[in-house]
Amino acid sequence: MSVDLIKMEKALTQFVNLWKDRDEIVGILLTGSFAVNAANQHSDVDIKLIVSPTQKKSIKGLCEIDGFSFSYIGRTEEAIKRKFNSDFFSTSKLEAKSIHIGRILYQKNNELTSLKEIASYYYSQPFLKKNIADEELKSMMYSLYSRYTYLNKTDIDSPFFVLNYVMFMKLSLDYYAAILNVELFPFDTKIENILTNKEYLEKYNLAPFPDATFIKLWIHSLHKENINKENLDIVYGYMKDKIYPLNPKNFDLSWIE
Repeated sequence: MSVDLIKMEKALTQFVNLWKDRDEIVGILLTGSFAVNAANQHSDVDIKLIVSPTQKKSIKGLCEIDGFSFSYIGRTEEAIKRKFNSDFFSTSKLEAKSIHIGRILYQKNNELTSLKEIASYYYSQPFLKKNIADEELKSMMYSLYSRYTYLNKTDIDSPFFVLNYVMFMKLSLDYYAAILNVELFPFDTKIENILTNKEYLEKYNLAPFPDATFIKLWIHSLHKENINKENLDIVYGYMKDKIYPLNPKNFDLSWIE
């Protein structure tokens, strides 16, 4: 079922009219899937509100207009700029992407025009190269090893096996992404598109995960019929090769407290 874009635009106009005359609002931006023509009937309408510098608190909320679910968040221009910077040094461009792809619906002056220019600059920059210390690699591998050994002792029919198996897989992906210095965005419903949908990547101007072999193996291991100790062994072995060859019979880890 396709989205009725004419109906959606009318709902969008209603939303803008509800907010644009408020004293604290200096800009309204459409972002997310509707901004890049990737929405489906289940998509929220994602909105960024730019609020006045005098506004002491950020705002966040949901509302429904004519059958469309609007998800909105409001921050000051300075707060958004700080988020660009903090995200970038945490290997993320989430906020910059959101503003960069956004469609300006309303601005009092040129607040959103200048903000989009800054967002586009952050979005175009490669992440800084990071050297991950040996002790950090050991720590990552130890975390995976702890779950791995727990799972090997747990009955495969236990719901806690499934829970810890999925957590192990999530950690594996998170750690490997950190080592490869790539961004995954939030681990939510978008992760499937990020890892498997070429059209989605093109619309958001995102690069595919660098190790296609790992992603194929990782997704295979998450299919219901493949959640087992055999696939756990395969993914764990792959992580040992890529992160750190942990030897449980001779292993030490030191850190500063």
